[in-house]
Amino acid sequence: MSLALECLEQLLPAEAPHLWESLQPPCTLAELDALRRTVEPHELTEDLVEVLRWRDGQARVAHGWWPVLNSGHLLSAQEAIEHYVSMCKICAPEQWTASWLPITHEGWYQTAIELDEPLRGLIVEGSFPDPPHPLAPSLTAVMHATCELLQ
Repeated sequence: MSLALECLEQLLPAEAPHLWESLQPPCTLAELDALRRTVEPHELTEDLVEVLRWRDGQARVAHGWWPVLNSGHLLSAQEAIEHYVSMCKICAPEQWTASWLPITHEGWYQTAIELDEPLRGLIVEGSFPDPPHPLAPSLTAVMHATCELLQ
């Protein structure tokens, strides 16, 4: 993941300035701890923690969806908490599971990261009303694909 984040640091300012400018500062340890407590007994993936310590999601701006995910802006730790709690309360089991942590969201569109084995780290497209389906093997793969797209 560190290589992908370094690549994004180099590419985003010139190739996608609107995305670069929408990125927020890193999340705090308190915000990260709150996210960990919210998803217990599940554990956050290392690549998700690394991304949140790099940038705490994106500010909501027009045309600010993360390009490879195409389902909304990257969520901050606090937004992920709010959306996770909401989705776990309102969704039927065939649409959403408590082992999915949202990483993007906009309207009916969202992606999540699977927190449990055997698919731990899998990125899931969970947009409604379509059935959920796998999108990428990991958040690291998503960030590398973003670099390739920008190059």
